[in-house]
Amino acid sequence: YSAVMPPKTIKDGAAANIAGKLYKDYKNRTIPCPTYIDGNPHIEKQMAHVRTMARLGMTGIMLDDERFNLKGAGLCFCPRCKTGYRAYLKQHHPDLKPVGLVEVVRQEKKYPRHYEAWLIFRAKGNSLRIAKMNQAFAEAAAKSGRKSTFADPFTAILISPADGTLRKARESQLWDIPSLAKSVDYVCPMIYPSKAKYLPSTIRTLRNIHKNMGGKRNLWVTLNCGYSGGGSILEEHKDVIQYGTLEALMNGCKGVTYWNGYTSHDPLSLEQIAKVYVCCSLMR
Repeated sequence: YSAVMPPKTIKDGAAANIAGKLYKDYKNRTIPCPTYIDGNPHIEKQMAHVRTMARLGMTGIMLDDERFNLKGAGLCFCPRCKTGYRAYLKQHHPDLKPVGLVEVVRQEKKYPRHYEAWLIFRAKGNSLRIAKMNQAFAEAAAKSGRKSTFADPFTAILISPADGTLRKARESQLWDIPSLAKSVDYVCPMIYPSKAKYLPSTIRTLRNIHKNMGGKRNLWVTLNCGYSGGGSILEEHKDVIQYGTLEALMNGCKGVTYWNGYTSHDPLSLEQIAKVYVCCSLMR
């Protein structure tokens, strides 16, 4: 699910860069401010769209991090972010002297505690925004009266997890993993298991994320199987993907989603994956 109707102005909820100008991503799209939650017309439009999907019978939505992790918007310097950051410091770090947000970011080594507080402030703000989307979908799905044989209505957030540590997630991806785990039904880290050499880091990443989820058991891994091959799956990848499935399930994941063509290129792969699931259920 990609964000609909992005904000066009800072007043309308778009992020601002360090110079106070409208922030745009690498595709020249405006990006929402991560801390502008209540009364944000952009979020209201998104929630209206989510409610419509629920009323039409959609039983689950995946929020794609291309639009929802807001990496660039982590550098948001709009008036709301500056005011909110000052209030956050006053409430949570009253011992720290007030320092302007721009100065904190430009001199993070001089103000390490201020900078760490900023990372947490913006990442938790992003989690609150995701929580509002989740609540809107769940409430609309409940009112629709529609039933699903698959699952209760759910919301998932897709994340590119880096190494899964709290610092890296907050700094480079704008995710606060503990609060994010409470904001949605499933957290879905995207893993690229195209080569065996990536599996050890995949396992470490999953363990780091699971450890940092505060006891929540809603980890659901996404294996992006054919990304590096342009959608095609090489024979050498297949065992790696099955092994990646096994490791994901044995490291706390509730399930696995496969992206970019693995099952469509090889119908037998579904049967092979099913065997992995059976093995995991027997070992748990």
